[in-house]
Amino acid sequence: MNCELKFTIRGFLLALLLCVFSSSALADDPVFYLSPGNDPDGDIAWQAAVGEFSEFDFDGYPANIRIDGLQTDEVDIDIDLSGINGTCETARFFASGVFSTYGTVYRNALLNYGTSAVHSQIVFEFSDLVVGAGMWVFDNSYRYAESIIMYVTDGNDQTWASPVLETGNGASWAVEGFIGATSTAGIKRIAIENLWEATLEPFAGAFEIDHVQVGNVFNPNYPPVANAGADETIHIFESATLDGSGSFDPDGHSLTYLWEITDKPETSDAALDDPTSPTPSFLLDAVGDFTIELVVTDSLGAESLPDSVLISSSNTAPVADAGPDQAIIELGTAVELNGSQNYDGDGDTFSLLWTIAQKPAGSAAQLSDATIANPTFVADVHGNYVFSLVATDIYSAQSDPDDVTVSFTNVDPVADAGDNLSVLIYSTVELDGGSSYDANLDPLTYAWSFASKPEGSSATLTANDSQVTHFTADKSGEYIFSLVVNDGFTDSFPSTVTVLAFVDASSVVLKLQEVIDAVNALDKCHFKNKNLKKALTNKLNATVKKMDSGLYFDAQDKLVNDILKKMDGCANDGAPDKNDWIKTCDGQIAIYPLVVEAIGLLDDLIHS
Repeated sequence: MNCELKFTIRGFLLALLLCVFSSSALADDPVFYLSPGNDPDGDIAWQAAVGEFSEFDFDGYPANIRIDGLQTDEVDIDIDLSGINGTCETARFFASGVFSTYGTVYRNALLNYGTSAVHSQIVFEFSDLVVGAGMWVFDNSYRYAESIIMYVTDGNDQTWASPVLETGNGASWAVEGFIGATSTAGIKRIAIENLWEATLEPFAGAFEIDHVQVGNVFNPNYPPVANAGADETIHIFESATLDGSGSFDPDGHSLTYLWEITDKPETSDAALDDPTSPTPSFLLDAVGDFTIELVVTDSLGAESLPDSVLISSSNTAPVADAGPDQAIIELGTAVELNGSQNYDGDGDTFSLLWTIAQKPAGSAAQLSDATIANPTFVADVHGNYVFSLVATDIYSAQSDPDDVTVSFTNVDPVADAGDNLSVLIYSTVELDGGSSYDANLDPLTYAWSFASKPEGSSATLTANDSQVTHFTADKSGEYIFSLVVNDGFTDSFPSTVTVLAFVDASSVVLKLQEVIDAVNALDKCHFKNKNLKKALTNKLNATVKKMDSGLYFDAQDKLVNDILKKMDGCANDGAPDKNDWIKTCDGQIAIYPLVVEAIGLLDDLIHS
């Protein structure tokens, strides 16, 4: 490959090359823009697609190549593309001696110089991906029609071919056309080629390029990830509260939410109370399964893939929890796995089965008992040990497998954004990621971001990179924050926390706030699963939101037929029942009376 021209332009390198190229089949992406003929507005569509761009033309520079000569003098040129500086080295130019008919190509241009080369190319290479690139092409032989094609290599290293740009032939070297491309994956390389096959004249396959236009550096916006929450079984005529607060955006952009009931029993008229809320509710008005789909959209308009949750009045599979990853340092260590957080949403009994998904070569490690919650094994060889846990209920419904890693090397840290909160509007709220941890005891760094906030809010965090940060709730509604921690080697998965700001400081709302504080004060060991603690405070926040909207009867239904039934076993029967989320009587005694008080205050408000 013979390099003919290089551009270095702040952050990306453009190199013009002569080479033989093997073409690729035309596909749907990128988008190509072709405008044959002398239309001075032929590049308008491309410019509209890329938005901001830089342009370089070669007018005013001396010619170093003539059509009838082989001068190869070099010239250094300073390039200024809309404030982006660079240098053009070993440049060769062609001077046509005339302007084009409409003035879109000027006296000097780039030439794919080669004495009788067939399919020679001019190639632009970018060290950083760009949004798009385009240029004006005109032929070097007025006797023959030219057929120009563009090959684009995108950010995924896929190469695509444009349709053919037919410039036609004319009476001067002024027959031209515009060819350009944009790509949603970014562009790293563009090759312009003349498909002229004949060698009747030494320069019959030559062509020129002028007005090279380059879009801004490509900054990909990764789509957000929707999380519609855990499947759940609820009795008929009870209200279900969905939980999309686990959704996140890898770029840290704020999110909006859109839920849709995609499947429900034929006799059901169920509808979501607020499809754009992170935590909408609906009434299970029929026996059967309700499938609800969530799509989240980031502030730049990128949509997630849909995620679905199943709310059922029939059996739901249990949830397996293999416990946190563990780090070890000594051979021969006896390691105990922790599968104590498994649960069944229906309260059905279930069995457990552990399997060894991976162990180091040469290891003879075996589990002491693959059917109990806390089996042990001996780490006899350095490396990673991965164990998979599946729970099966009495109706043979199996959980998704959950894996845990025990390793002699680095284990990913775990972020914990803290407990959900409910606060009065204009309150200053403290967020604390201090419960985040690293199994290797490496020091952690913190990265907080807004995942979502009420429309019109201008709230900001006092610090994005500290363990503790603050914000002021300047609008009523839900604020969802994402926390990622790093141990110096890897990022954790995001952890989210929801803060609901309310306006109505009635006695009922203040009592519900007291309930939320009491739930947050409970240790996670009081719950069937550690995730149910936040799920319960999400339900309480949803009730506060209904109160703030004046939906008192809906709030009452939520408290009586949903929340209270997650903690009433000890009060009714002296022991937790199968539907209780709080699995200890000590835990229920701390929360149940407060909920009953809230129900009484709400009943007084309704009948006052």
